[in-house]
Amino acid sequence: MSSTNDGQHFFVSGGHDYGPGTDLHIYQPKTQQWQIIPLSLQRSNTDVSYLKGKVFVAGGTTNSVDKFRIDIYDMATRTSSVKLFGDNQYVHRVFSAILEDRYLLLNDESYFYLYDSQTDRWETIDIPLSKRVTATDMVGVGTKVYLNDLHDYPALKVFDFKTREWTTLNAERQEAHIILMAVGDSIYFSGNRSFDALDHIDVLDTKTGLWSKIIHPGKRAFYEMAFEPKSKSLIVTGGRTAEIDAWGNPYLKMSDDLLTYNLQTKAWQQGKIKQIRHAHTTQVVGDQFIIFGGESIFNGYPATLPMEVYTLNYQQVAN
Repeated sequence: MSSTNDGQHFFVSGGHDYGPGTDLHIYQPKTQQWQIIPLSLQRSNTDVSYLKGKVFVAGGTTNSVDKFRIDIYDMATRTSSVKLFGDNQYVHRVFSAILEDRYLLLNDESYFYLYDSQTDRWETIDIPLSKRVTATDMVGVGTKVYLNDLHDYPALKVFDFKTREWTTLNAERQEAHIILMAVGDSIYFSGNRSFDALDHIDVLDTKTGLWSKIIHPGKRAFYEMAFEPKSKSLIVTGGRTAEIDAWGNPYLKMSDDLLTYNLQTKAWQQGKIKQIRHAHTTQVVGDQFIIFGGESIFNGYPATLPMEVYTLNYQQVAN
C-alpha cells in the first residue's frame, strides 16, 4: 500500500503486498468524501506519487505478466491515461522520488523512468547490471536519489539524474531500517522490519555526510512515520514494541502508540491512536493527520481497519 497527498487530498492505492489489487482512492478531508478512480489494471503493491496536478500509480503485482504500468490521473481534467514501459514480469517493485519539484523518477530495478512535468515527456534510463539494486526504498534530495541496497548491505546507492553518475555511500550506521524519508537535506531511516527492535531513528545529512540518531521512547519495529511541515515534526504510529512476557522472554507487541518529535525543540510527545496496527500508511493533509489501512494481527488478513483522522493543533496531536 502506498499513499501521498497534494495538501488538500489523500491518495492511496495498492492494498496488501500479495492480496487483491485495488484502484486509486481519493479522500478529501474538508468534505469527508471519497472518490474511486478505476485503474487500467487493478494491482497490489503499487507506488502512488503526486506532481503538478497529476497522480501516478506505478508498478505493482498482478496475477499475470505485465509491463511496467503507470496509471496517470489528471486532477484538473479528471481524465486518466496509462503508460507501459520495460519488460513483462509478474512483479514490478517500484519506488519513486520527486526531484527539483519538476521531475518524477520511478525505479523498476532494471530501469529508471523519468517524467518531466514541464515538457510532459518520459525518458527510460537503463541501469547498468552492476548498479542494479534490490531496494527497500528510495528518496530524492536535490538532483540525486538514494536507494537502500539489500544485496550490498550496508550500502546506499546514489544516482544523480542530471550527470547520470553513480556513487556508493557506507550506510552501516543505519542498521536495519528500510524506510527512507527526505526532509530538506536530511534523510531519516525508520520502520525497522526485523525482529531486532531498535530504539532510534537514523539520520543522514547529505551535505556533510554525517550521521546522527534520534532516540525514541522504547524499542520498536514495523511502525509508520510521517512528516508534518508546519511544526517540523515527525509522527510515528503503530508497529510493534519490544516487551518481556511473564516468563522473561522477549517478544514484539502490537502497538497503538502515537509519538510526535519536534525537530526544532528535539522533544517527544506521546499519545495513542484508536486501533493497534502495522503495515498501514499515514499522511499529513493540511491540518489533518490520516491513518489508513494496515493489519491488527501479524502476518494475517484481519477485518478492515477503520481510517483514523486527527486534527493537528501544533502543540500535540488531538482527536
